[in-house]
Amino acid sequence: MTEQFDRFLIWIPDHFAALARIVLILILASIALRAIHRLLPRLREVIAARQSSMEDSQRVRTLSRVVRYALTVATAVVTALLILGELGVSVAPILGAAGVAGIAIGFGAQSLVKDYFTGFFLLLENQIRHGDVVEAGGKAGVDQWADSALVIRCRFRVAPLQQWNVRREYLQKLKEAFDREGIEIPYPHLKIVQSPSE
Repeated sequence: MTEQFDRFLIWIPDHFAALARIVLILILASIALRAIHRLLPRLREVIAARQSSMEDSQRVRTLSRVVRYALTVATAVVTALLILGELGVSVAPILGAAGVAGIAIGFGAQSLVKDYFTGFFLLLENQIRHGDVVEAGGKAGVDQWADSALVIRCRFRVAPLQQWNVRREYLQKLKEAFDREGIEIPYPHLKIVQSPSE
């Protein structure tokens, strides 16, 4: 036990500078992430308030979410690479492997990558905004056609820990509206009629 402790005491001074740099990198990354998550929403609201129309404000809000996500991912990747460098891991082979893997994944998931870029340019060119209702193929808001149901997905913004209350209230209001309009909730059923002679 004492031999391991002695080795640890010898190891600390040799690696203290690297440990201090790692701690500094983590602190700076934490500050950067907090700045991204606190300042970007404020900046977004200031810019959105200066827009002349509601559509432009919505576009600013949507693009700011994309920028915030991209900055968060970039900060995390740079932090991980810097820490690996401080630990003595050569980053060049990792970057090379990531490049090759990126090319392979790019060929394998061309449609997915294409969809991401298409979506980004749709937002950038203001063709579509967050919150728009999209109709495609004559369907709008439909999640799926099941055998005996039409599934429509709804999303709500709620206060923390209030999602169950909101869900119950929503289902209650939906049922009341269906009853008022005479809409029955369909379910598969089978009616068997026997003749009296049987």
